[in-house]
Amino acid sequence: MDEIQTTPESLKRKALSHRVSVIVLIGIGVLVIAAIGTLGWRVYRMRPSQQIDYVAEANQLIADIQPSGPDGWSLYYDVLYHDLQVQFESPGDLAEVLRKSEYHELLYGEWDDLRHMPMKRSHNRLRKLVPAIREAAARPSFYFQIPPQASGDLLMWSLMSDRPSSTLRQLGRVLGVDMRRAANSGDWVGFTQNFEALIGMANQQLLSCTMIDLLQSLALIHYGLGEIQMAAFEAEIPEATIDKLLALLDQARRDPAAALPVVEMGRLEQLELAQLMYSSKNPIALIAINVAQAGRFGSHELVEARVNAAFDQLSGWWLMPLQTRTTTPSGMQMISSEPLLNIFDVSQSFERARRQLDQVNVEIQATKILLLLHRHQARTGSWPQSLGDAMNEVEFVDPTTGAPFKFTPAPSEDGLPIVLDWPGRWRQWNNHSLIPARSPMPEPEYMSDWP
Repeated sequence: MDEIQTTPESLKRKALSHRVSVIVLIGIGVLVIAAIGTLGWRVYRMRPSQQIDYVAEANQLIADIQPSGPDGWSLYYDVLYHDLQVQFESPGDLAEVLRKSEYHELLYGEWDDLRHMPMKRSHNRLRKLVPAIREAAARPSFYFQIPPQASGDLLMWSLMSDRPSSTLRQLGRVLGVDMRRAANSGDWVGFTQNFEALIGMANQQLLSCTMIDLLQSLALIHYGLGEIQMAAFEAEIPEATIDKLLALLDQARRDPAAALPVVEMGRLEQLELAQLMYSSKNPIALIAINVAQAGRFGSHELVEARVNAAFDQLSGWWLMPLQTRTTTPSGMQMISSEPLLNIFDVSQSFERARRQLDQVNVEIQATKILLLLHRHQARTGSWPQSLGDAMNEVEFVDPTTGAPFKFTPAPSEDGLPIVLDWPGRWRQWNNHSLIPARSPMPEPEYMSDWP
């Protein structure tokens, strides 16, 4: 075998190659160190600035807004977990009782429809709970503490639909059905007592401070308004009852300031979410998202500052009247520009809830107008030709926009003797009549298969 010749040129090439390899390795090492340093810096920036028990903060918020006086929760607890058990000999799950009996269908169709008979039997059993529900609803406070195990999951707790406060909507359904029973039997004292209890329950539910509780409190008022509107066309409401209902409708009006704690609870939920995302206990997936998005989120302190600033703006926006809110969306713009708050679409949630609060106030005013129209018809024997014939001008103006309600003294398409439609810009947001006729009773499922 021939010996390999070593020449000066080959030695130079080897030395050059060696130097290049060393430079490449050094470069790779520098890049790795820089990457590790950058990653470490980003992870360091992601550390939580401090650990706060936001469940304790939320419970303190709930405690601070409770009015003085006896608490209603203990009485509701007896209704849900004792009285129901006695009545139905089963665990106190009112939602399940109503779901299995299709109890809500009593709000539809003709009251004397024979298909209602089984559900009326269910209501006759549930009616025994009505006095206890009224008594609980008359108490001013509703204090239910968020359990400690919800720590780290305050937002998920707020989104749960089976929390104790959420059961008030099911109890409200009992009162709504009983309003219909009372109207059909001429029990106008019971009718007004049930509506007053619905107002009390709505006020209590708002004391739980979550977005779901706000929406469900509005639903309770909506239940009662619907039954008053339908009773006005389906029965002859005595004038004394109309006067009592008009006074109750003033109490039912929703004040945006009373719902401000819901905005504050939203702040606590988002701050806890930020703390969770920057926590050392953060799931690997969230860490990866945080690292990738570090340029957008920044440090925990910066995120907290931006969230607080956004909710400060939102609190001011929440109190603005409708006309001003639509031309001053600064609060919504700050919410929309914060990446963390976009995860759960916070801006649309608050905007939708605020509009629904306004809409319930419009419905309350419309119900007052309807009762005044019926009182005029009962006194004179005919419907007025204009709203001004039956009431003062201030009474037929939309409280949210200042626009007059639209009134037509002629039969509607669904057979009602008059038409009262949405005022002003609300007509753009609603494609149905403000006060429609009662919906027909749904057909049983087996009927849909018939030819």
